[in-house]
Amino acid sequence: MAIANTVTVLSPIAPTSESDTYPVTNPKYGLGGLRAILGTGTDTLANIPSDRRQQGMMVYNINTGNYFILMGGILDEHWIQIYVLIPDADNNIHIGANLIISGYIQTDIGIQGKPNDADVEYVGKDMVMDCGTY
Repeated sequence: MAIANTVTVLSPIAPTSESDTYPVTNPKYGLGGLRAILGTGTDTLANIPSDRRQQGMMVYNINTGNYFILMGGILDEHWIQIYVLIPDADNNIHIGANLIISGYIQTDIGIQGKPNDADVEYVGKDMVMDCGTY
């Protein structure tokens, strides 16, 4: 028996042939999931219709490189920016915001640094930070 208010699909959706490069779905028209937006004009988070929003869905803003997730509801105020740590070509991760750690950092090689250096690279063990001294 068919499910009310749906279109029955008896087989997987596919393009017309293996060589056809045209997509068979568009995340813009789907419910939830992951999608990309330009983040300008009419292609913004606020313009994603509520019928296509789902808690936990993620959106990537192409212009800013930022990711957002819907948490706690599907209204505009429920968009939360999330931070994805992507290594650069030298395999370094750059954090452009404050990093607050409630707990401790454990590494195999430890922590190193210089006092009063805003660009400290930590490599060593047993680091204790207290108001900028370590």
